[in-house]
Parts: sequence; C-alpha cells; structure tokens
Amino acid sequence: MGGRPRTLYQQVELLSPNVVRTIAQISNYMYSTGKDGLYINMYGGNNLQTVLTDGSKLALQQVSNYPWDGAVSLLITEAPATTLPVHLRIPGWCNKASVKVNGKLVNGAINGGQYFTLNQKWKKEIKSNWYWTCRLL
Repeated sequence: MGGRPRTLYQQVELLSPNVVRTIAQISNYMYSTGKDGLYINMYGGNNLQTVLTDGSKLALQQVSNYPWDGAVSLLITEAPATTLPVHLRIPGWCNKASVKVNGKLVNGAINGGQYFTLNQKWKKEIKSNWYWTCRLL
C-alpha cells in the first residue's frame, strides 16, 4: 500500500502509558459503593472520603501493611446515621481469618474468595480490625 513504513516501538514504551493509567485509577478499585453498602475490595494504607448513594457522608482511614502482614485496621471517622453494611473482600487464598469491631470478635463464616459483611450502625471513631493468615510466594 505505499506510504511510509510503520515505526517500530519498544514494548516498554507501549506499556508505560498503561501503567500510569492503572496507578492513577487504583483509588477507584479500592472501594465500591452502592445501595447495598460499602465494599472494600483492596487493602493498603489509605483514607476514604465519599458521599453514599443516600447523600450521607462516609470517611475512614485504613491502616495495613498487607500483603506482607495480614493485619488490617479500619477507623471510621465520619459515618451515616443509618445502618451501613460494610463488605470486606476476603482473599481467595485465605484459609483462616478473624474480624473484630472495637475489640469484640465478630461471629460468622469467613470464607476465602467471598465478602464478609459487617451490617451495623457505625459511629465516629469505631475501629474494626481483621487478620488473616498470609502466604507469600
């Protein structure tokens, strides 16, 4: 077809914009909100300030050294006045986990590859902790 030959690019150059875009979007993957509550999809030190679908505000701080340590701490700093389900993603490889809210163990089946739901009315300064056994390759 005539014309100039196509310029060859190194694979690294093609990858760079995608890496930058993924890093810029990572905050969109950490949490999801909907009519059925807040979903915590990823773990790592961060702060969240958002407006829920009903217009109420939610703010929290997540402290974690995951995946090097299985301990995750969540501090609610602003919460809606109504009950808010918080769905914790349990990693598929997790075979042992525990969840505490304000130091009290929460009962329920915690299964890897599923979400564990904390369904309660949250107050400012409520602290939730959970721990799972990590296995790093």
